[in-house]
Amino acid sequence: MSQDHPIRTLPGLIVVTGKSFDHEAPDEGDVVTALDTATGQERWRVNGKVDLAGDDRVVVRQDDHSLLVYEADSFRLRWQVTDVHASAVHAQTRAVVAVANDGRIIEHDLDSGVVRKLGRVTVPLGDGASVHIEDSLIVVRPWSPREPMESPLESQFFSRKSLEPIDPQDLPSQLRLNCGLVICSYATDEDRMSILDRESGGLLWRSRPGQVGVPMGGSLLIYEGEGFAQALTEPRTGAVRVDLAGWRILPTRGPDMVPLVIHAGPDGRIRLGVLESNWVRVVGVLPVEVTRCVYRAPLLACSVPQQQIGVWRIAP
Repeated sequence: MSQDHPIRTLPGLIVVTGKSFDHEAPDEGDVVTALDTATGQERWRVNGKVDLAGDDRVVVRQDDHSLLVYEADSFRLRWQVTDVHASAVHAQTRAVVAVANDGRIIEHDLDSGVVRKLGRVTVPLGDGASVHIEDSLIVVRPWSPREPMESPLESQFFSRKSLEPIDPQDLPSQLRLNCGLVICSYATDEDRMSILDRESGGLLWRSRPGQVGVPMGGSLLIYEGEGFAQALTEPRTGAVRVDLAGWRILPTRGPDMVPLVIHAGPDGRIRLGVLESNWVRVVGVLPVEVTRCVYRAPLLACSVPQQQIGVWRIAP
């Protein structure tokens, strides 16, 4: 899950990102705190940008350009490296990809820190950079506050298998994703999704600009912008099976990927529902206003008023 979300979960832990609760270090950037789900007690705390790698590793990148990998439960340090300009985690292959200050791009083994592959970034890194890992591609995007928005720094693309650079002209003009019964295709020069037949590749229908699709059972869930759901559709025709206007999809972690949605009604009540094949089954009403939520069965954790975290046990 993205490190930008203020609430994340690990087995037995709720991980909260914010500023120091006691203001001891107001200039230290993000403070990430892990709370025990059973007691609410603090288990560990660290300053820096934190990625959760699977269910058992925590990757911390600190302002002094060090990268540290800890065991999630005990917070025991496993390994560390220095001079890291940017990094990203690929939990499926147990890998950490780091861009060093000297321009090297390095794939480390998540568990041991051993170097698996080496490459080199040849574009200027600027004052910072971000690393994005996709199925077959790694993208390094430099940035600088001194660069005008109309002429951003050049990104560089690398092969996931070899860390060899890829010419942008060799990239496919369309990104095709498995959407269950159909293929979801995204053209690089358009802000909309095309739904293609799995067998022939022919166009079945197109979404509105900004929409994306996620397979869910035998349906296709359409949403856009910050997880706002639009509809549960019939994949091959786009016909609406369930109108989800006003419902927000909750990030879900863990093996039980229950499709939870939340809705703030005109009466002020916060309804929590489970998305079924052709309807939303309301499973409860939350007693307070909530903002950012994440679910790991059976616990739902949300930001609530007065800078607190509310935790509920949900059994859909």
